[in-house]
Amino acid sequence: MPKDSLNQLTSLYHAICRALDEGKDVRAVFCDISKAFDRFWHECLLFKLRHSGIDGRLLAWLRDRKQRVLLSVATSDIVSITAGVSQGSILGPLLFLVYINDIVTDIHSPIRLFADDTTLYIEIDDPQCATDSFNAELAKIQSWANYWLVTFNPLKTESLLFSRKSNPPAHPSLYFNDTPIQEVSSHKHLGVVFSNNCSWHDPRS
Repeated sequence: MPKDSLNQLTSLYHAICRALDEGKDVRAVFCDISKAFDRFWHECLLFKLRHSGIDGRLLAWLRDRKQRVLLSVATSDIVSITAGVSQGSILGPLLFLVYINDIVTDIHSPIRLFADDTTLYIEIDDPQCATDSFNAELAKIQSWANYWLVTFNPLKTESLLFSRKSNPPAHPSLYFNDTPIQEVSSHKHLGVVFSNNCSWHDPRS
């Protein structure tokens, strides 16, 4: 497992277990971005690169991206690319991070970003207050996504309640883009299954 993803998993798991040890519940939302590396717009990326200090020939090189298809000895016309980055490239993940990193600007809940994985979580003292706070944060993320032309898929976004209580209190529904978020008992995050009691056991198996 890459070191960066291991660090994020360790940090997230530690924060959740610490809250559970203190007798609290934790609610996490794992957001799904639709075709993340294919759809983000170059003009928006170039704007953010300029604000990060990238200019001149390097910015021009990143702006003038073109592609064509080669099949045996036949080639297609060369066309300009207006969105996305090449998956599997060295530069692609870095450019994606430049594009998405300011999503955290107005978010007050803990949030973890790793490539196209966006995870928020909140420690719960009162279920209704926590839900209201979470829904407000999700509305901010949707507003950011609308502005920067990023498409989150609420139907593939999942909510997971971590608790060690025998009878945890009911928690109101969460909504993303006016769509109820699916409540699950486990979620596979960065290749590791998180269960609702942090036991490393998938309750669905």
